[in-house]
Formats: sequence, structure tokens, C-alpha cells
Amino acid sequence: MCNYICYLKGKKEDSQIIKMLYDVFKCEKELIGNLFDTQKNDIRFENRLLDDVSEFCTELNVYVDDNINKVTFNNNFLFGYEVSKYFDEDIIIGSRNDDPYEWILIKNNLFFIVEEVDDENSGITLQKSSNMEISYDQAILISS
Repeated sequence: MCNYICYLKGKKEDSQIIKMLYDVFKCEKELIGNLFDTQKNDIRFENRLLDDVSEFCTELNVYVDDNINKVTFNNNFLFGYEVSKYFDEDIIIGSRNDDPYEWILIKNNLFFIVEEVDDENSGITLQKSSNMEISYDQAILISS
């Protein structure tokens, strides 16, 4: 089973997530369902609102059964890049670096190493002065 995680700026309805997953994975909508549905789906997701004050307030977790993963993403960056293009919005994904406050920002087909503000909120807000642009290939190498 493959697992992908990315963080979105705004809240998305489950119907929007299902449509996006249908388009990205090129599969039947009947195969897609919420993680907490009782029915077993081949693509399951958790669309979780972390808070309503942070810059990136929604966590999207996607679990894909290996048998139906016709479209393969080798890491969170490649999946996140597709999500960013689909919704035409900034998203962040984790990096493999040791710093738990470091993220990869995908913004307008550009990629940045960014730092999170250390605050008490459940969501993620980025420091405005710490963006360092990186290449597509660098983003692939350091993404989780």
C-alpha cells in the first residue's frame, strides 16, 4: 500500500477530493472512499481540518492499494505536485531532512525549502523570510 501526505491551504469537501483522486489516479470513482467508510475502497483518504487559523490548515492523507496504482508516484513530492496543479494552489509536503519544521512548498510550479513557525496551532504557518528556491530534481531527492 502506498501512502501520500500533503497539506492544503484551504478546506476541501470530500467530493472535491474524490474528483481529484479520480482524475489523478485515472480510476473508477467507486474505488475511492473516505478512510473511515465501512466499505473497503482501493483508494482511501483522510481529509482532515487541523484548525481554522493556520496558513496550511488541511492535512490530506491518501492510501492507495498496490494493485490499482496505475499512476505511480515514487514519493510525496510527485503526488503533491499533481495535487497542487489540480487545485491550482500552494501546498506543502514533508522533507527527509532532520528538521521537523522544514517543508517543501510547491507554489506556481516553483519549489522551495521553507520553515514552519513554531506555534501552538495544529496547522502549519510558514516563516515568510526563509524560502529557498530549489529545482524539481532537488525536491524529488529530499521529499519524504
